[in-house]
Amino acid sequence: MNDAAALFAERAAFVPGTTIAWGTLDEGDAVTGSTDPSTDPGRYQIGSVTKLFTGSLLAVLVRRGVVALDTRIGELVDAPLADAVADISLVELATHTAGLPRLPPAMYPPNVTDPYATFDREALFGFLARQQTGAIVDGRGSFAYSNFGASVLGELLAIATGRSYVELLGDEIFTPLGMRASYVATTDPSIDVPAGTDADGEPVPAWRFDAFAPCGGVVSTAGDLLTFARAICEGTSALCDVLRDAVVPQTVLRHGPSVGLCWMCEDDLRWHNGQTFGHHATLVLDLAAQRAAVALWNTAVALDDVCFHLVRPSRSVLAMPTDWLLNLEELARYTGTYDKEDVGETFTIAADERGLVVEDGSLRFRLYAQSDERFYCKQLPGVVFTFDLDAAGNAVGVEQSKVGMTMMRARRVR
Repeated sequence: MNDAAALFAERAAFVPGTTIAWGTLDEGDAVTGSTDPSTDPGRYQIGSVTKLFTGSLLAVLVRRGVVALDTRIGELVDAPLADAVADISLVELATHTAGLPRLPPAMYPPNVTDPYATFDREALFGFLARQQTGAIVDGRGSFAYSNFGASVLGELLAIATGRSYVELLGDEIFTPLGMRASYVATTDPSIDVPAGTDADGEPVPAWRFDAFAPCGGVVSTAGDLLTFARAICEGTSALCDVLRDAVVPQTVLRHGPSVGLCWMCEDDLRWHNGQTFGHHATLVLDLAAQRAAVALWNTAVALDDVCFHLVRPSRSVLAMPTDWLLNLEELARYTGTYDKEDVGETFTIAADERGLVVEDGSLRFRLYAQSDERFYCKQLPGVVFTFDLDAAGNAVGVEQSKVGMTMMRARRVR
């Protein structure tokens, strides 16, 4: 992994003024680094990489006999729930197959400044009690990535142990592994939470969490995450054995990777990424080769391809695109509301002096032009948005693709 420093330095230059902290593990050799130690904030919000710790807590409590993978929500929650909701198991929550939506409908439109801070356990389980049972029954057993479900899982584990999620994480994972720099970005104002930037390098607020902490609330360092990775790949303690329980695939998906206890699984690879409005994190393991790569960036741009390449060199690193500038009048040809095919959801595209801005539920990202039809997104390296233009040059639809594979099609409706 000698090229790690050069690869991350090249990527950091894509968003000037930002810093990437990284770590690699290869045949017992652990290395950490930073693209700019003088400006490195040290700690970063890791977003959905938090889910790996929530899945690990489930593995710990299963080994201890506190809960089982097939323990049902109704066994732990003393509140009126629809039968279909009460019957959801912990392993379904951990594998995103419970039929729960990504976020509760009541959270739309989200607060883009701090979307999770105001939702406590009462609100979380209030959302759960109001779920439409038909949607759960219809979706149960199929993979549908859910921040909601991961948060319910973490709070259920807290209920089962009589401790808060923060206490549980510290007692069972952080302290035993020596992850001394890691903590949860709670709403307590005395807790320092590092701020970051958007993909244009503009400052954005940090996120804070209450009951949604199990889905994305952890703040950590490259060194701590590498410690966690090393415990799974090489560790010999009883806790390390339990952590390896979490990476065992629990459900096999028809398309894409299988899923462990919150881990994405692909042959010997295990991984997860995470993103807030101002930070990105990626952790990738190759269990057979005992390799790992972790990267933390204080901007909302993905580093997945670099981490996959470092643990498995046959995986290519994406070339960063260059901009083709369009003025506001030209950008107006693409703005409006778009309806996704076969989904029944809409998103909007607006324009400002820097390009197009997409708002899709809780997601907000910018598109940059490479031609009249082709745009890219800094947050999603390798993803291409290709617009279908009419004879007058106005957009009538758009296709989102990656490596030639269509991810989404939508038509412009107004």
